[in-house]
Amino acid sequence: MLHDHKHIFRHGMIFLFMVFSVLYAKPADNVEGRHLLLPLHTEVQTARPVRNEHYLSPNGLFLIHYDNSGTHAVPQNFTYDPNIPDYIYGAARYLEDSYYVLRDSLGFRTPPVDNVLSHEIDVYFVNYTNYYGQTFLEQEVEPGVWTAYMTLNSDLENASVFYTTGLEGLMVTCAHELFHVFQLGYKYRSSDVFYFEMSSVWFEEYMYPEINDYHSYFTDYVTRWNYAINHSSLYYNNVGFNFYIDARYSLPGDNVILAVWEQMISENSLNAIRSVLGARGTSFENALSNWGIAQVLCSPYASDDF
Repeated sequence: MLHDHKHIFRHGMIFLFMVFSVLYAKPADNVEGRHLLLPLHTEVQTARPVRNEHYLSPNGLFLIHYDNSGTHAVPQNFTYDPNIPDYIYGAARYLEDSYYVLRDSLGFRTPPVDNVLSHEIDVYFVNYTNYYGQTFLEQEVEPGVWTAYMTLNSDLENASVFYTTGLEGLMVTCAHELFHVFQLGYKYRSSDVFYFEMSSVWFEEYMYPEINDYHSYFTDYVTRWNYAINHSSLYYNNVGFNFYIDARYSLPGDNVILAVWEQMISENSLNAIRSVLGARGTSFENALSNWGIAQVLCSPYASDDF
């Protein structure tokens, strides 16, 4: 989430307080940990974390801050570089790969920088118990447009807490949190937090389709079909709607999720979805209805063009 606890507490909201505010978090998502899910909550970060080590990603896009010892230490494996832990080496590449897909393949505008003399996006590794990662709003550079930095979990090995562990967990977290940083370069409204999360989970799967971390949300989703798409308990679970409209209404060079985000600059997410789908010859209501039907008439029972 923007304060984004990737999975166990995946629900979050922006709370604007002084300089630093959490927007979303990707909470831990193990099914066994679902009783730990919390309602919308707010956390305030009064200062950036301080770490002893720094690593600039290969193409200079990210400055990664981490520790090799102590509470927030990352795993001490050194396969690729004798001076850089594999966890950091991998994170730098997952972040850069995700950045290029967002910018070059999908066409998202790059986020505002927090320092004109140093354009890197800052990433801090933190020992979280129940979060994969978080994204913090920092400076409002124009109305509703924010710079941000990320915190990522320094240890994702606990399979009793995290549905996706190790480097695969790190991969989807990098994609999820980075998309939040991009999203904040469009427009932040508190009413749109649900779509921030739906979109970041969608991008996890777009970026790393082989990992399928989003499967951890399905059990909760299928027992709550009576909730609205923007209900606070389903911010992550309703990612299926983005999968559906992407598959049905995206065209080569014209991704429907990108179109929604571009429209969100001028109107809220629900109206933006309505506008974008209307321009593609359908309606929000029709897409919601067909998405629901598709979840029942799935697999061999679905018609090819449904």
